[in-house]
Amino acid sequence: MIKKHLLLLLVFICLSSLKAQDILLTLTGKEVPCAINKVDTFFVFYNPLGPIESIEKSLVSKITPRKLILKDGSEKNVVFDLAAYDVKGPYVFYREMGKTEKRKDRYNYFSCTMNSFDTLLPGQDTILLVQREKVLYAQDSLHKKFDFTIEEQRAYTYGRRSARKNFTSPWSTMGGIATGFAGGVILNFFYAAAPAVIYCTVNGSIKPQVGPTSQVDQEYLTNEFFIEGYRSQARLLKIQNSVLSAVPSLALGMLVRYFSTVN
Repeated sequence: MIKKHLLLLLVFICLSSLKAQDILLTLTGKEVPCAINKVDTFFVFYNPLGPIESIEKSLVSKITPRKLILKDGSEKNVVFDLAAYDVKGPYVFYREMGKTEKRKDRYNYFSCTMNSFDTLLPGQDTILLVQREKVLYAQDSLHKKFDFTIEEQRAYTYGRRSARKNFTSPWSTMGGIATGFAGGVILNFFYAAAPAVIYCTVNGSIKPQVGPTSQVDQEYLTNEFFIEGYRSQARLLKIQNSVLSAVPSLALGMLVRYFSTVN
């Protein structure tokens, strides 16, 4: 019995080093966790993934790359989210696969990374993970969207990905709140949005410098395409933060002005 538990623990230790879900990386640096089924000349076919769920390890009979087989005989179509996995904990973390397959234009993506591993049984103490990246991007001198070489586009996309993960702009949020609320309170209905519009326009016209990055980005920090991608995505995030904070603040300010004039 002790030997069986030790072997099961080794299986889960091996499992904890894996990333079983596939990743689609868009040209704009967005990572899409999914289960990729097929990539052809024009399209990527994949199943989207649901939110992170968990199940007790003691209820699991067998783990395959796309299935969780329980001791009661039931099965779940899943992939594993091991960023949340704790080898010492009592749970397996997974995401259920969407039932409807999606088909997307492959040229919206830079690459897809596909992960696979063999079936896991309680008696196994080793496992082989196969990870394969397929570059979907192709340079096209006739199309402005695809004028970078593969390595230039890789650096640019990694820059945008890094900004998505690491860049924050609290001042953009605060500025949107302040200008939206002030315009709503001080100015009449026709001009109330003017301060927020001006602020968002000016704030969005300025590209920030490269800020926090991830460990995987270290070799690209001096790459001009990485820097440009990071700054471009960071600018968009500034605009998003300022607009999303200005709109409700403007509405709140207008309500305050309305009720203050009524009273």
